[in-house]
Amino acid sequence: MSSQVARSAAAPLEDACDLRRSSPLQTLRWMLTLYGPIGTARLVLAKLRGQTGSHDAYAQWRDALLDRHLNIETASPVEVDDLGGRDDVRAHAVEYRPTSGVEAAAAIERLPIDPAAFHFLDLGCGKGRVVQLAAALPFATVTGVEFSPELADAARENLTRGRLRQRSGPCRILTGDARATDWPDGPLVVYLYNPFGREILTAVEQRLAASLIANPRPCYVLYANPQQRAVFETPDWDRGETGDDWWAVYRWRETP
Repeated sequence: MSSQVARSAAAPLEDACDLRRSSPLQTLRWMLTLYGPIGTARLVLAKLRGQTGSHDAYAQWRDALLDRHLNIETASPVEVDDLGGRDDVRAHAVEYRPTSGVEAAAAIERLPIDPAAFHFLDLGCGKGRVVQLAAALPFATVTGVEFSPELADAARENLTRGRLRQRSGPCRILTGDARATDWPDGPLVVYLYNPFGREILTAVEQRLAASLIANPRPCYVLYANPQQRAVFETPDWDRGETGDDWWAVYRWRETP
């Protein structure tokens, strides 16, 4: 349960954040960035010709194109039993699958913030695809936290070899338990792609809330495939609009 510390009157819920505003030009720009002109043309033609096949098959093909263009390896899934790391943490883990690059980049970019003032953290960052996307924006710092040593090593390797230009401040991958995250002092964007079960996410939210109470500052949580969204459905958080059940976005209700 979130802290019961009294909150000041919060802004209207609909003002928390609105990710419904989509721009075809923004989508095209990210497609060209992540897939290149040839890859983008192949994706568009496949859609127009109805050659996408099953959702999983199309996603694997699309992700392989992204990896090839950026010179990274983030597409191949990893089952829970192959994640490594501590058994007590792995018991609450979810298999690794990458976030759709264009959707994630566009969602991050549409947050109503000045990235230069915010620290970006991806909890359960896997092979680091979203870390690289965030680093392509001018965040103050970008941090990925991953409990699996194997995935964390893969994320570091991808950061070293990736072709996506870094515009952020320092970018790093930490191997560790998300429940022990040390939150930066400045404003925060926390990214989650259904990385673990409710028990761990609740502990993460409690530690985050304690940090925000002790040091009030803006914080947004961008949650893809929000299987444990109830953890953030409390008076401590305003929920924004996304127009898509695949995404949930929350803003901390700041103390005065």
